Amino acid sequence: MASGFLRNTVVLMTGSGLAQVFTLGITLLLARVYSDVDFGVMAIFAATQLILAELSNARYDNAIMLPKENNRASSLLGLCWLIGSGVSVFVFMGVFAAEQLLSGWVAEAKVWALLHWLPLSSLLGAILQPLTVYLNRNNQYRTIAVAKVVQAFSTGLTSLYLGYAGWGAMGLLVGFVVGQLLALIFSLTALSFSSFGQFFHRTEMRLVAVEYKHFPLYSSASTLLNTFSRQVPVYLLQYFFNSAIVGQFSMANRLLGTPVLLVAQSFGQVFYQRAAREHELEQDSSFLALVVKTTRNLFALGILPVLLLGIAGPQLFAWTLGPKWLEAGVFAQYLAPWFLLLFTVNPLTYVLNIKSKLGFELGYNVAIFIARTAVLAWFGYAGEPVWAVAGFALVGVLFNGFMLGYIWYISGADKLGWQKAWEAVWHKS
Repeated sequence: MASGFLRNTVVLMTGSGLAQVFTLGITLLLARVYSDVDFGVMAIFAATQLILAELSNARYDNAIMLPKENNRASSLLGLCWLIGSGVSVFVFMGVFAAEQLLSGWVAEAKVWALLHWLPLSSLLGAILQPLTVYLNRNNQYRTIAVAKVVQAFSTGLTSLYLGYAGWGAMGLLVGFVVGQLLALIFSLTALSFSSFGQFFHRTEMRLVAVEYKHFPLYSSASTLLNTFSRQVPVYLLQYFFNSAIVGQFSMANRLLGTPVLLVAQSFGQVFYQRAAREHELEQDSSFLALVVKTTRNLFALGILPVLLLGIAGPQLFAWTLGPKWLEAGVFAQYLAPWFLLLFTVNPLTYVLNIKSKLGFELGYNVAIFIARTAVLAWFGYAGEPVWAVAGFALVGVLFNGFMLGYIWYISGADKLGWQKAWEAVWHKS
């Protein structure tokens, strides 16, 4: 089982690594083609799309790994697709209503031009995300890995071409949507189209909707708050400052977040499957060893880049992206410690699903949302964008550190002892 875990992780990380390297490389070119205002406008779209993604499946996608019978998992996938289709219709109506109500807060016409694309992007994401979880359940790791590469290459190359063609922020948006579409098309090829009916068995869908109702009741609100609190800087920096500051923050967030999310998600997808099986077999010591070893491996993988950014972030950004991105490097210095902990903790949060601690997760996300909003508003009113970003990062460090300790606790460290938990890392094969 250990060798299978390693092999599956390597497959996903190979795809993620190729996607990551390409995305980082193409960003160096995109930063010279697009302005910080273009990236700021795109950041508003991306932040809104991420928030909607948490609503699009009512979090039933997180339940796909859990049923013992594959037909029940198939019904969960169909349920996710139906909910996502409905949400995209409401998004279509909501965008035009929001334009009338919020045009005074966001007066830039180019922002609203991009937001008109939200319904399509929301629909594509609502189909792709649960499909990826379903493929993970069925050990389709190569398909997941190649889909990540397809998405990264198509997004980057399309954006670059349209940037040179003078499309401005719209070029970044079209590239994003093209990447979603092509990744979805490739992922769908792993399914048997003759058996599509199994995903939409009405009776089975009703049963799984009721059985896993705690996901929309607790996890939806919790994850929505967590995602929204991560995107709060985009909205508040836009409100207190301007799109250029949002663009600088977006660039720092993009360069740090791309490797964090790609690699951490790859670890997380395999970790979730392995941890769910260990929990099902009631292998408590193996479960804890898996959690602690994953913590150690992720932290070790991320520590050197964080140290480098902490020492020479502004100089690195100015040298690689151009002098206009110096402030993004300053932001990156403050954000780096938070991203290190996020990189380490994010895959492990699946333990909360496995251990049915969704109520705790909701309370945690309420608290971190309030803390982040308060810090950003305080320094926003003071007119200090750098301190606003630094305060946001500090809140993330403190809360993620607490979350890591809690995950270890519910994984069995309280029973075996914290010292034995570490010993299990070194002696477990």
